Amino acid sequence: MGVLASPALADNGLLDRSKGYIEICKAPNPDLHGNFAFRVYQARDFESLQSVQGQVYIIPIDGTLTKCTEPISVEPHSVVWVEELGGSTIGMSKDDFASGGYWWTTDHLSATATAIGPDGPLAAPPTKPDPELTYFHKVRDFKWEVDNVPQNWDGSSQNVVTVTVSDTLVTGVIEVCKQIVGGTVLTGSYQFTITGANEFTTQVTVPIGQCSPAVTLPAGHFMVEETGDAAENVVDMSAVGPDGNQLIASWDAKLVAYTVPGDSSKQTLVTFVNDPVRLKICKELDGSLRDPKTHLYSGTYVFDFTYSPAGANAGPSQVKLPVDPYSGEACAMVGLPNYRAGTIVGITEEVVPGTKVDSIDVNPWKAGVDAKGKPTANETARTVTVTLQAGETVVTYTNEAADPGTLKICKVAGTGVAAGTVFTFTVAGVTTPFHVQAGQCLDVGKYPFNSTQTVVESAATGYAVTAIATNVPSRLVSSDKTARTAQVLIGGENDYTEVMFTNSVAAAGGGGGGGGGSSSSVVSAETSAPTVIASPSVTPIGVAIVSQSKATTKSAATLAKLAKLQKQLVTLKAKIKTLSHKRAAAKTVAAKKAFTKQILALQAQQRQLQLSIKALK
Repeated sequence: MGVLASPALADNGLLDRSKGYIEICKAPNPDLHGNFAFRVYQARDFESLQSVQGQVYIIPIDGTLTKCTEPISVEPHSVVWVEELGGSTIGMSKDDFASGGYWWTTDHLSATATAIGPDGPLAAPPTKPDPELTYFHKVRDFKWEVDNVPQNWDGSSQNVVTVTVSDTLVTGVIEVCKQIVGGTVLTGSYQFTITGANEFTTQVTVPIGQCSPAVTLPAGHFMVEETGDAAENVVDMSAVGPDGNQLIASWDAKLVAYTVPGDSSKQTLVTFVNDPVRLKICKELDGSLRDPKTHLYSGTYVFDFTYSPAGANAGPSQVKLPVDPYSGEACAMVGLPNYRAGTIVGITEEVVPGTKVDSIDVNPWKAGVDAKGKPTANETARTVTVTLQAGETVVTYTNEAADPGTLKICKVAGTGVAAGTVFTFTVAGVTTPFHVQAGQCLDVGKYPFNSTQTVVESAATGYAVTAIATNVPSRLVSSDKTARTAQVLIGGENDYTEVMFTNSVAAAGGGGGGGGGSSSSVVSAETSAPTVIASPSVTPIGVAIVSQSKATTKSAATLAKLAKLQKQLVTLKAKIKTLSHKRAAAKTVAAKKAFTKQILALQAQQRQLQLSIKALK
């Protein structure tokens, strides 16, 4: 980029006696900041000026001290021009910013310069200059000439021409205005960051339909960026001033323009126009949810929404999405397209018994990650948090069939209850009652994953229900000891949901229920867990049951094969999920089609694996 010049020193530490030398100094100014660049040209005559060593010489400005380059060697008795390229400023295009580049500019500067030679201050040449003397004068703005640079006969730093440049800050004025597309209902204020030359930066907040107060900044080109939200849907940007259109470049909610020197009578008016953004929710069903007889899909999926910030730019709290019976897919806009980009939306899919969320895809992908770049989707909890981006944000939930879970009813013998006392239970939708002995548990069948089952203990004279609990506390949806009722949530495959009723002898006049019988397998309400007894031959309506005795008769080879297939299924699902994310982030239609083809092939393998696993079970 540039250097502070280093002189060519002889072995004795002196400057080269065959050369002439100049040094460039920067006078202090507390109003100026950053680095300033200079270039030096030399020639034997005015027709052949060329850059010395092709270098840019950089001097950091100081508020109180004069800073200088090292002596720069030139040909003795030559003509030398010193040009100030200016102070550093922001780039003027998207490519400048992408490459980390910046520009030197004098737009915000007014400069003067003086020079001192070996014999004192240098003056401008007279009409007939003395060929033995050294002269100094201004050529044009930010460019000065030293005529007849003396040869450094003794190699000392005393025979160096010193050019000192003094700069003054020149300012201009801008205002930033915010408008929205007509017919929309966006509300609120927008934040902007303004940067410019001389390390200038400030922020302003502008309400819709208004402009910021006048901002005084270094004259020349500057950048305004809409920065208040994660991403705003800016559809138009302009910069108009005394010169008419003063826009230089614009991209990604950033604008680069220039302002002329002067007060508010010569200000530049910067305007950003925003449009609302859209949110779309989509549902895709895996082939495992297709009816095996009709080959059609069915179901309505319900999604709940929360918004931050809430208010006029928020959408509906719930959307119901019926799927297409042939494709198993559906999409819908979530409310009217009146959201502000940067709105944070929490989405939860309500439970559909017998199904589970296999994947949650967000497009564009950056809408579905947190500040650390970690995806916010939680398939188990059926939730995702998205930050709405410019244009349209699409959230797609893919569901698949979930294997049923097992429900067990356990009877805990409380105070006064003899072990083995039989109590009767019913499960809503199952016609056959279940009889459970105090101190034991009973496997009462398999039920759809994530379904809520109601378990009722029949009244028994002389006994009262004193406690109701589940092995996983979160699965106890509700309970009523007086009504002897519990609603429990069913877990997944190879997972037991146990609901435990504790009974005690009722107080005088109390009701309850009970029976006879005894058992040596006793469960203490305080000290031990219930003991499982054999599952009855009961099949809940519409749900097949696999008894424990049957499950234990599988051969070791079958179990090993089952485990291998299940592992392959997990790996396959992970690949499909990865490809889905890549498809969502793809920039071209061709790329999206290529990923879709791969996903469809893997989904076919997935369905075959699921059939093989089901057969082994």
